[in-house]
Amino acid sequence: MKNISKTVLFITFTICFFFVIAMAQNIINKLGGTGENNEFQVTDSTGDVKFVVQGDGKVGIGTTSPTEKLEVSGTIKSNALSGSWDNSSNNYIRIGNFQICWGSSSCNWDGDQIDFPASFVVPPNVVATFTEYSSATLSVINTITNGATVKSTSSEIRTFNWQAMGRWQ
Repeated sequence: MKNISKTVLFITFTICFFFVIAMAQNIINKLGGTGENNEFQVTDSTGDVKFVVQGDGKVGIGTTSPTEKLEVSGTIKSNALSGSWDNSSNNYIRIGNFQICWGSSSCNWDGDQIDFPASFVVPPNVVATFTEYSSATLSVINTITNGATVKSTSSEIRTFNWQAMGRWQ
């Protein structure tokens, strides 16, 4: 019961906060609506909707019809981001359907198999570069959804960094 009271208090405070800020900046707000689109809106003095909370809980900033829990039409600025997409401690991140993986390995002309920390739905684009200057070149061959083979033109074993980018779902 305490959690419900805190939640109701938080929602009430948030709505009151928006009303106060809206009045201070000459922004008009609309609470409620008709039918299934019962929503909260904040509009500017010309009627342009700046912020909307739909009846289904979806929030839009700069859009009147968000299709996700939070949809922003414009640039987002933040000092930090976190969430299920951030697996940087596991050498990959996901943004929408796009995934970037990275790592390091070593190889010579025999080649080395690199394993991606997360699979792709189709073979990704892979880039490999030596960690130190070398006149040898690297070739990425046989890329599959969960790894790739990298070969060098040198017979010496050399360390390289790699990045793989593509769709994960």
